[in-house]
Amino acid sequence: MLFSFKSHAQLHPEEEAPRHYPLSVFVQLPWGHWMFGKKILAEGIAEETPEANRTYVRRRSFPLSLGLRGDIVILHNGFSNTYDDQFGLSLGVDVGGIAGGLWLSTPAEFWWRLFLRHRLAFYMKIGGGVGWTIVSHREKTYVEAFPVATLGFEYRFSHILSFRAEAGFPWGRVGLAF
Repeated sequence: MLFSFKSHAQLHPEEEAPRHYPLSVFVQLPWGHWMFGKKILAEGIAEETPEANRTYVRRRSFPLSLGLRGDIVILHNGFSNTYDDQFGLSLGVDVGGIAGGLWLSTPAEFWWRLFLRHRLAFYMKIGGGVGWTIVSHREKTYVEAFPVATLGFEYRFSHILSFRAEAGFPWGRVGLAF
């Protein structure tokens, strides 16, 4: 039997406890920012300069960043009457370095988690976020919106600790959920 069903009659008592992971900490590779860089006006170019005469530079981010997510379970029993699934919302903050400064982002992601076994789950996330690129105190802060689409898996070690790994846009990451 591949999937975990909602009936927990044959599970051990310690496996019947609810799965709540309100906080996740990630180390991530923000490849969406790192590979493509951030297009920023070159020094000495004013915002009022016509587009045809503007010059841009690309600032590459440091290849690792940190992420923090708080999960809110909206549907504990999910959408299926047969399979063990959950649906929820994840709110977070990411911080990373960029050439000459710092970037911050605040993503919001809806997720759907399907438990294959009681300790192993796969999930999908879709959402969006807002990012701020703070290059230096002399240059202005750039704000951008970005989409989020990731696939991930989660392995539950105990009722209070879980390992998570995700891949998608704009990052790949690994972390722990508490």
